[in-house]
Amino acid sequence: QQITTKRVNPIPVGFSVLDTDAPLLGRDNMIVIGGPCANRVAAELLGNPEACGKGFSPGKAIMQLHQTGDKFALLVAGYDSLDTLGASYVVADFRKYGLVGKEMEVMVKDLDHIVVTPIR
Repeated sequence: QQITTKRVNPIPVGFSVLDTDAPLLGRDNMIVIGGPCANRVAAELLGNPEACGKGFSPGKAIMQLHQTGDKFALLVAGYDSLDTLGASYVVADFRKYGLVGKEMEVMVKDLDHIVVTPIR
């Protein structure tokens, strides 16, 4: 499978961290990429589910806004890496998608066909 990007956004060194190096929830605002099977912070945001893939299905991703104290964490997670990447595209181009509310469902047929629906 080949992926082609239309625009490259350089990320400064130190801008991103691994889940194992992330600060405690509520310490900083953060964007958490990846589901609870791949990311410890995501698992914590979702209540450390026993079955880490519970609630995820092929072709779908979620974007959820969580608040801890006065800090926020935006969870961007899909069933697999393609779904997570599609949801990340939505975050990167958020004005195009008219995001509202605290939770969005992202349907990812492929990276050129993404549909976003508010859940709550």
